[in-house]
Amino acid sequence: MRIVHLVDYFQPVLGYQETFLAREQLCLGHDVTVVTADRFAPFPDYADTIQPLAGDRIRPVGRGVEEGIPVWRLPVQFEHRYRCWLKGLGQTLQTLRPDVVHAHNIIKLTSIQAVLLKPRLGYRLLVDDHSLRVALDESRTGKLFYGLFRLFLASLFQRRIDTLVAVTDGIADIIREVYGLNKLPVQMIELGVDAQRFRPDTALRQAMRTDLGLSTDDFLAIYTGKVMPAKAPHWLVESLVHCPSQIKVLLLGNASANYRQQIDQIISEHNLKERVLFRPAVKQAELPGYFAAADVGCWPREGSMSMLEAAACGLPIIVVAGELAQRVRYGNGLEYPEGDVAALAWCLTQLAQDPDMARQMGAQGRRLVEDHYRWVEINRQFLAAYQQM
Repeated sequence: MRIVHLVDYFQPVLGYQETFLAREQLCLGHDVTVVTADRFAPFPDYADTIQPLAGDRIRPVGRGVEEGIPVWRLPVQFEHRYRCWLKGLGQTLQTLRPDVVHAHNIIKLTSIQAVLLKPRLGYRLLVDDHSLRVALDESRTGKLFYGLFRLFLASLFQRRIDTLVAVTDGIADIIREVYGLNKLPVQMIELGVDAQRFRPDTALRQAMRTDLGLSTDDFLAIYTGKVMPAKAPHWLVESLVHCPSQIKVLLLGNASANYRQQIDQIISEHNLKERVLFRPAVKQAELPGYFAAADVGCWPREGSMSMLEAAACGLPIIVVAGELAQRVRYGNGLEYPEGDVAALAWCLTQLAQDPDMARQMGAQGRRLVEDHYRWVEINRQFLAAYQQM
């Protein structure tokens, strides 16, 4: 099968869904190409947060191989707020002659291009979406944009898209209610994890905890990902004020100078210097060691694929209540009300003071990943969706 993954920004070093699906499909012998922009996403404070890990934002135009995946980068005709219109996309797809175009995220200009080009090029079109409600643009401009989409594009999308996929139940609701795509069934295929790379490892745990300077009594909560206000890792730091002293926090990721100053001020005001560890962002291959060293994974606001990676390593996880609660629906972690620092501290304290409960939740998380969230299984579901189209 000839498959094109169409995505505005492709950053394989950061390890998003399209990277793993393309890799799994290549392993099965499919002809796979990622078509994308000649740049990485314009993350806030890119020079401080992403560039040290991923390199320069602007990438060379043309065909190449990145992390073992064939990639065709096209020039951007225009770009606005994490969306870009690709120049020459029609000619590129005509050259590749895909059986299936898998466009990632509905409210993207590349998805609009895929919908417009479909009648002329004759491919089957699957569009998935990852837009958590907490990340929706609730400003007047954002609401106007969604309204214009419903008015002018929703009907066209519903006529031309063959399959719609959401990665959570909450996102399925957004597709129907916010985007107005309520005449097509929405299939749910969740995100996955590399269960071979991410797994419990006692020897790695001991080595990494020694490297981090942790004692046997320390209980470590880890946050991984972009260290930025929208993700609210500062709430995790603030929660230490209400926690026993053996609970510590590791923030693994790069922060802008301003946000790091904000976190440092919290640390200074509450005398938390010995309880908060910072480490710069690392490539995905290095993440298992840090998860091995930790006792719980915590993401105070938005979601992350790292939640499943932490669960695969046998960690209980703490997530914000609401649409992310399904990440702990099998008894593999706890949820707390968004922004309630005292409640977050209570969750951390319960796990620290009840090691048996923490171990049971961690073991349940590992079973959950093995049964439902391995990329090989997630890819099987997508291939079945392609074939059904």
